[in-house]
Amino acid sequence: MRKNIRVSSLPPNRAVGPRDCRLCIRRRIRCDRTSPKCQKCIVRGLSCPGFDPVQLRWGKGKQYKQSENDSNEASKERNANHALTAQHHLSNQFASASFIDNLLRHFHLEVVSQLTWLDRSDHPWRKVVLPLAQDSLCLRLSILSLSAAHKSVKSANSFILQANRFLHYATLRALNRELGRELELIEPSSDGSSLSTILATALVLCYGEMLTPRSTNWGIHLNACRTIIDRYRLQGPREPEAEVRQFLIKEVIDVTILSSMTSFTRWQSPKNVASAAPSTVQNHFWTFTDIISEATAVERHRHKLISEGREAPDVDIGMWRDKLDQASLLVSTSASCVFDDETARHRFDAVIRAHYYACYIYIHQALAPPADKTSQQIAYFVRLLFYEIRAITADSPHSFAHALFFPLFIAGTECSVDTLQQTLINTIYKEFMSITGLWCNYSGLQFLYAFWARPDASRGTNWVRYAREHEDQLGPFLVF
Repeated sequence: MRKNIRVSSLPPNRAVGPRDCRLCIRRRIRCDRTSPKCQKCIVRGLSCPGFDPVQLRWGKGKQYKQSENDSNEASKERNANHALTAQHHLSNQFASASFIDNLLRHFHLEVVSQLTWLDRSDHPWRKVVLPLAQDSLCLRLSILSLSAAHKSVKSANSFILQANRFLHYATLRALNRELGRELELIEPSSDGSSLSTILATALVLCYGEMLTPRSTNWGIHLNACRTIIDRYRLQGPREPEAEVRQFLIKEVIDVTILSSMTSFTRWQSPKNVASAAPSTVQNHFWTFTDIISEATAVERHRHKLISEGREAPDVDIGMWRDKLDQASLLVSTSASCVFDDETARHRFDAVIRAHYYACYIYIHQALAPPADKTSQQIAYFVRLLFYEIRAITADSPHSFAHALFFPLFIAGTECSVDTLQQTLINTIYKEFMSITGLWCNYSGLQFLYAFWARPDASRGTNWVRYAREHEDQLGPFLVF
């Protein structure tokens, strides 16, 4: 979909070039300077030349560079000394007690609420993980880095952006040292505390990359989490670390489920991750995610059978509807114990309904044959889903913005020919990314752009089939 790019709509902390790209200069338009390739070239299918470290000027057949004085040794030495002084000054600022307290406070008040369906004062990120960080440098640094990353995407503060990068690399160095010490042990530590902090650090790094616009490195850290769980068999009931590990493993499973939904050739079953029983893990009553996982696994299995020339078994959509009814009842009952405010409870009920409708539509998209008798119901459920989305965003868009990307995405896949609905989804998607800082969802929005703009010959293809057929061209995307 070719669209004009508004610089104000791009992430404020994206990497930018020092000047306009040469192609935008030649076309006499304002470049957005997004590095390494500007978006104004990309959306028009042009090959952006990038950003020259030194601008060349041509005149009278000669090539001119910046003043030769800039390259003399004295200037280099002054610049190096200045850089070292500045780096030392920044390091001292990043290590100051007031700055660290500010980041920890931001994590406690702002970041944790984006990582859970319902925020509570005793959420495991506060009750379990933060205390664990007191004795682990790598985990403490990763939490500070995540907090700085969230701050940086909420504002264009260059100091916070520098702090995020500094803390991110400091985390990686500390994690490497911790991994080295663990690998040197003949047997893992008896209480498993070191492994728990390593797993928690990798998970926090994963979340940090989800806040970074256009980054796909969250997948690297997610794979690291899975490897740690599998290699060290962390599902065992070791005390006193059982509560920590159960929470962390369930977090990894949930992210794996959501990433697997949009992955096909690289699909990995979340069942390969040692599972912690959801009933034993506080704040993990959101059983819709488990239904998404099950439906995705059935779809992948059916596709494998069909591609091998075998017949796939029939799917009973009614059975899936029963599962959704049970999940909705469980979530609603559990949530009723949390809210003191009746207004907030009604808002969350709308979120539950939106996920219920979105899950039913996804199950139908993934599993039902085109001629299934429930097809007529889908149009009805789509109308209900859009109604809930409009009601939630009109009432209080900030309250549960982080919990609505899945319903938004599914709604977007059902409005291929309705430009007004496309505009609505596009607007809310961008607003919610700005509110929450969860810029990993931008890749999902880009997929919707491509899906909406697909040729007329492909209009009968639903998004699951389209994503599978174009996985290599579109690349990985996440709905989180």
